[in-house]
Amino acid sequence: MLMHQWMLRGLWLAAVAAILASPLTARAEEAPDARQAKEAKEPKQAKDAKDANAKGEARKPRLMGAYAIMVKELKLSDDQEAKMLAIVAERDAKLKAWQDAHQAELDAAEQAVAQANKGEDKEAQKKANDQLKALRAQRAQISEDVGSAITALLTPEQLAHWRGYSLWTGMMGHFKKAELTDEQKEKAKAIALTYGQQLRDVKEGDRKAANTIRDKAWMQVRDEVLTPEQREKMGGADEKAKKPEKPESPKEDAKAGAAEM
Repeated sequence: MLMHQWMLRGLWLAAVAAILASPLTARAEEAPDARQAKEAKEPKQAKDAKDANAKGEARKPRLMGAYAIMVKELKLSDDQEAKMLAIVAERDAKLKAWQDAHQAELDAAEQAVAQANKGEDKEAQKKANDQLKALRAQRAQISEDVGSAITALLTPEQLAHWRGYSLWTGMMGHFKKAELTDEQKEKAKAIALTYGQQLRDVKEGDRKAANTIRDKAWMQVRDEVLTPEQREKMGGADEKAKKPEKPESPKEDAKAGAAEM
């Protein structure tokens, strides 16, 4: 009888042990399936990036910001995109070299301006500001040269399109208060693109001519795209935008024109 009880107890303990062990075994068996499901949900681009990193492959350089927009909007060829990448990479290298060579000088010039502005010596203020402006102009020239180099890559048609597209992005800022619908934005874009050729043909640095074309385009959008209620929202913003700007020196005018890449 005692032997029989011990046997029953042994069988019960074995059954309990099997029950306790079974969830762990099931989880262990399901783990591969869970991993497969997770991998199936993972985007191919992310998986490719992981594979590339695992193999030690370098990530392909790509254009960012306005350059990326230009590639898409103008439908640049692979050759144009590759050349643009090279130009931007050269720009970055030149900026870094300039920074390494002149950062301490730039910091000192900024401190000198701050110190001079605390006093009443107008001559010292002018000298300090002139030194700072000269340094900043050197750095800005590197980016301006890039704009000219990239513009040279474009066909006349692409350049006209880009000038029109840039006009449109400026419009969207100007008419932000009017809260244009998506359909109105597209109509405004179509109008802006019609002015692209005129802007392309403006002599570099001729801000007056460029602003005249800009104002004409803005007023056309105001009259043909905006509703009376939206024009009311804009208030005097259009008239303010049309006020003539103060005359600029030829040097400043040329810089502004180069910046409108």
